[in-house]
Amino acid sequence: MRFSGGLIYCLLSSAAVVLTYACDSAGQSNQCLEKRFAVELIPETDSVSLPYLIHPFRWYIQDDKMLIEDLNGEYFGHMFSLPDLKPVCRFGRQGHGPNEYVNPGLACMRRGTDAALFEAIPNRMDMYCLLPTDSMELVQTWQFPEWMKERQLPKAYSRLWQVKDSLFIGVAFPPRFPEIDLLDMSVPAVTASLDFPLQGSEQAGSYPYLFAASYGGGKLALAYRYIDRIEVYDVSPGGFVLDYVIGDGQAQEELSIQNRDDEMICYYTAVACDGNRILALHQGNTEAQMHEDGINSTVEVYHAPTGRGEALWTLDMRIDDLSWDAVRGVLYGYSALSDSAQFYVFQESQAE
Repeated sequence: MRFSGGLIYCLLSSAAVVLTYACDSAGQSNQCLEKRFAVELIPETDSVSLPYLIHPFRWYIQDDKMLIEDLNGEYFGHMFSLPDLKPVCRFGRQGHGPNEYVNPGLACMRRGTDAALFEAIPNRMDMYCLLPTDSMELVQTWQFPEWMKERQLPKAYSRLWQVKDSLFIGVAFPPRFPEIDLLDMSVPAVTASLDFPLQGSEQAGSYPYLFAASYGGGKLALAYRYIDRIEVYDVSPGGFVLDYVIGDGQAQEELSIQNRDDEMICYYTAVACDGNRILALHQGNTEAQMHEDGINSTVEVYHAPTGRGEALWTLDMRIDDLSWDAVRGVLYGYSALSDSAQFYVFQESQAE
């Protein structure tokens, strides 16, 4: 792929741009940080197409591999090599037979040559490893701990990240409120659960508190869809510890309760965290506007260990999801409005 011009760095005229938000009363004020962007990046965009039609539902980058889950094809799992995005293999055939899946999720693994698909019914997480022949081998199957013991059902996790070996972070969105657990799949058991600083009302439920999440390098980042807020947690085998909060805690509960979803402002639709950087995809438009053309997205870049704002990336287009190639300093973006297997690409470069 070719980049025409890379990124144009625009240093802001004086000090950093400071956007100040008040901490909510439920949070801890000494952990609430202001949004500060000392540098604005205006990237020229490039695009790259995958060699065959695919609709990314879940996708992530690890090492020199991109793994994509597509719910519409014969196979759910697809692996591509970076940076050329050449196909490596497909795995997880759709069906009801042995080693086939109906509606699995794709777990984010620590090594690019590993992959995992999981389902609540039947209760399983299948671990795959890439062979030298560029094919996937099923190497292990784990089960989730029972959540509804009377029915022997596990919790319906929507996202999973591998922390270490058999230790995983699981995210679920039951009607009452989102839940995040630390799972030891070798037992199996929930070893810790995240204690959210924000708590919604019974009437509003979990919808106003939906978030995008990403884990990497011991840091878990949550970027809320309907709250202008990012929470960052330290993760260890002992559980979750809130490190800091960026933004405010003003939930849009009343609009949600009144079924005025189109008036709710959509803030963040995706986030990526590698332990060193956090890249949060910010929209700042109402849900009604999100169905229209002419939206330009921005990407907020933070130093993960401190929460310091490194840059504000202003894009000349809309993207709905992103993944960060930390090794090569490349941001991949995907637009839900695209009807082809195309990624937008933003190359990080030095200031000119």
